[in-house]
Amino acid sequence: MKRRSFFACILVSLLVMIISGCGKQQVAWESELSNISKENKYTLLYIDDGSSKDNVAIRDSIKESVNSMPEQFKFVEVNYNKNKDALLKYLKTTSISKFPLALSIAPNGAVTGSFDKKCTVDELKATVCSNKECDTLLCLQKGNVALICIHKGQTEEFNKVKSELKAIETNFSGVVVAQYIDTEDKNNADFIKKLPETTANLTVFITVPGQGIKAKLEGDQINNKNLLQAIQSSCSSGSCGTGGCN
Repeated sequence: MKRRSFFACILVSLLVMIISGCGKQQVAWESELSNISKENKYTLLYIDDGSSKDNVAIRDSIKESVNSMPEQFKFVEVNYNKNKDALLKYLKTTSISKFPLALSIAPNGAVTGSFDKKCTVDELKATVCSNKECDTLLCLQKGNVALICIHKGQTEEFNKVKSELKAIETNFSGVVVAQYIDTEDKNNADFIKKLPETTANLTVFITVPGQGIKAKLEGDQINNKNLLQAIQSSCSSGSCGTGGCN
């Protein structure tokens, strides 16, 4: 079993970028995923090419785990050979190197975990994330840089930082997106545990698709100048600028 943590899910953005709201005509399984999302449930998307009979046991194991959680999950199976072009386009990748591939997909379209072996109910439950973590993962999987802002309540200091982050979002033309995580909201507790520890009341993690957290700013360090420098130095291509990241 290969369960994706938050940081591993960031790496999924190199290979898997779920497309949402693109306006194209959907095939049957895409429509099914869309309907499941509207029910506010997770989809376990199981993809196989049918090349190995051993994979049947893996499928049955995953499906059994999904069926034990009907309030949270639904199982959707897609044959790769019959749906190759549509799948690759949907996943925005050029190939799938190993089968089976089972993706846990949150209602917002973020990939929160993956399996290539049998999985237990507990392992499947571990792919269920808070709304804030799902939003952050989707941001990264769309290729955006995420500024994860950890704050404690709605203080004057936070409002100043929020203004700085909004200015950065404008400068980078929507390629950089701020995500606000309030430590006073108990729903964020599990997500915060997955992030590096910080003792400051205000922290911003600069997180890059496929690379993880590249920089951290705390307290008085969080200003327009330092944010710009941190974002530009975090971009591996070296081509980040006020017009966006390439």
